Amino acid sequence: MLLSFRKSALRKTMLFIAIAIIPVLLVSLVFITLTRDKSAVRAERFEHTPDVFADYDSLNLTHRLVRMDEQNGIVDSNEARKAFGAINDFLRKVKDTCSIDDTTENFLSCANKALGANFYYKPSATVAKAYANHYSDCDLNVYLMFDAARAFNKKVEIVYAPRHAFLSFTSEKFGMRFYWDTVENENAGAIANITNSFYKKTHHRFYYSPVGEDVIEKLYPILSLADMDSHRWDAVAKSIDKSMSDNPLVLDFYYEDRESKKQLSQNDIRKLYGLIQDDISSVDKRLILARHFLAKGQRDEAISILDQIDDSVCELPCMEVREKTSTIDRVVYFLMKMFKRFNADVSRVAIIFYISIVFIVYAISLIVICRRKKNNRDENKGNELNKV
Repeated sequence: MLLSFRKSALRKTMLFIAIAIIPVLLVSLVFITLTRDKSAVRAERFEHTPDVFADYDSLNLTHRLVRMDEQNGIVDSNEARKAFGAINDFLRKVKDTCSIDDTTENFLSCANKALGANFYYKPSATVAKAYANHYSDCDLNVYLMFDAARAFNKKVEIVYAPRHAFLSFTSEKFGMRFYWDTVENENAGAIANITNSFYKKTHHRFYYSPVGEDVIEKLYPILSLADMDSHRWDAVAKSIDKSMSDNPLVLDFYYEDRESKKQLSQNDIRKLYGLIQDDISSVDKRLILARHFLAKGQRDEAISILDQIDDSVCELPCMEVREKTSTIDRVVYFLMKMFKRFNADVSRVAIIFYISIVFIVYAISLIVICRRKKNNRDENKGNELNKV
């Protein structure tokens, strides 16, 4: 009798553990599979691609940017020459496959396909290491397409959006401005529909205003700071063209630098408040403000600022601040760090979605178990009545 009771208790314990663990494991496995960074898989097709080395050519925008990386100590001369070679190989393929008589749209389609064949998509702050290793992202793609377009006498401009960049051109067919996104279709490109929510909206005049190579070269040193040794930052910041002093990306660096040096003043805080009224999609400026308020013990003010950040762009640096404000955000931060270990590319909205799915799966499991128990009880009652 005792043995039978122990077996029954063990079965119930095992069932409880299975109900508690298996749904989480299954949902987690699916979630990791869907959100895992695919860069390593994309890189496999270039494993046996031989390195090509070339010399610097000041005519090409991409070469000039690679030279900046070399001068700022991000890569050595050998890596730079490898990047020049990869760029030249791409430009050669464009020359061999595309037609100068094509419309700008058809040319962009042709050149972007060559780009996708030579470089896989992977985010990068700087050009040299990326090009040398056959990967590229939105900004880096645009730089390559600038050089390809120049060789074919096609006029294109870059359009910066919050956390994104794409191309602008005038359609010969319609005589109107169109937009081309280079990262669509696995770096093969497509016409951009900027009404899509992916293109974050903001009031700042810098964004969604087509500009040329001159702006790219003025802005690039700031964009490259993420890969640069910090002892070089001050010299690079001082070299930035004065015309860029009100650029939102330059201001992000300026205030982050002041924060890191503990030089933020009340006047800076007031200015940041004013800036985010115009730069409505800025994450970095809001994080600086939130950290300031949390350090002052002003939790409600910090939450008010953090709630202005779209959950879809609130990633690990954002959650490092948010987790100090609530229990749910501590849970989200813990889960985000866990999924990052599996190379998952996730934001706050993705983690909240994951938690919701886990709860739904648990609810369905409990409903199924409760119904089975009820059916078993009804069946047992029926058997007892039949015996009577």
